[in-house]
Amino acid sequence: MSIGAANTFTRNIWKPFIHPQMTPREESFLAKLVSLIVKLGALMVIFFMPTRFALDLQLLGGVWMVQIFPAVIFGLYGRWLSGPGLLGGWAVGMIVGALLSWGEKAWTPVHALKWNLPFVGQIDTGLGFAAYNGLTAVAANLVVAGLLSVVLRSKAPDETSPEDYDDRDYGQASSLSRSRVASPGTI
Repeated sequence: MSIGAANTFTRNIWKPFIHPQMTPREESFLAKLVSLIVKLGALMVIFFMPTRFALDLQLLGGVWMVQIFPAVIFGLYGRWLSGPGLLGGWAVGMIVGALLSWGEKAWTPVHALKWNLPFVGQIDTGLGFAAYNGLTAVAANLVVAGLLSVVLRSKAPDETSPEDYDDRDYGQASSLSRSRVASPGTI
């Protein structure tokens, strides 16, 4: 994961925004340096973080990771939700998930579906059961993404053509596949 984090940082943050004329050698050096920093940070967490906090981070990691689901699924496979809407939904889901997980004495994985909100008062769904915090946060994520997508509609034209969805070959095999197919009579 440190290599993935290093490559993502180097290619998607450092090179485009800080040093666009970066040579491949400089890119390789920076990626190795960032990978080392991530590994050292992970080692420090292992050595110095109490076990209780490690379990809490694992709980929060699950709640936070599920928040990316709407952006990936609806962002890649549909145009119903806009990019700014998905980003806003993700941010709200991250905050709601963390706040729901924050218990009085420890981090909790589930939360009763009733809240005492400032300026709003007591909200009780009346369902009488608890739900996984990540699921409740994804619901908030989707609601916010939908509302923001209505307000912040994308103005970009859809340049997808019907041929983009069609992956049939129509008898025109590529040169690679033709070279691998044995001609009749040869084995």
